[in-house]
Amino acid sequence: MEKIDGTNGTTVDYVSETFKKVAITIETMPYNATFPVKRSLVPDVYNKIKTVPLAVAVKMQSVVQSNFYPYKVYQGKRFLNDFRLEKDAIAYAKNYANSYVKINDKVVWEFPKK
Repeated sequence: MEKIDGTNGTTVDYVSETFKKVAITIETMPYNATFPVKRSLVPDVYNKIKTVPLAVAVKMQSVVQSNFYPYKVYQGKRFLNDFRLEKDAIAYAKNYANSYVKINDKVVWEFPKK
């Protein structure tokens, strides 16, 4: 995996740094497991944790849905942040050259070109 600046290179760090949202990791092996992990451990661990993501998703559905806002601010191809209101997204985007605001993949504001 390519290391992302400002993180230690894990998937959860990539998600939280890229999308500016809370991300969690479910530990899948005993803390004292040696690496590489023995394949014989996998089925037992998988059977113990396989329903955890679904249970979290069901419990957190309203939180997850309210934690992603429709107005997305980008600088070039890089996602910066998202906002509930267009005016807030534009105000934020104005701080970044080459930025733009999108909703549903449609650009609604672009940084003025000189």
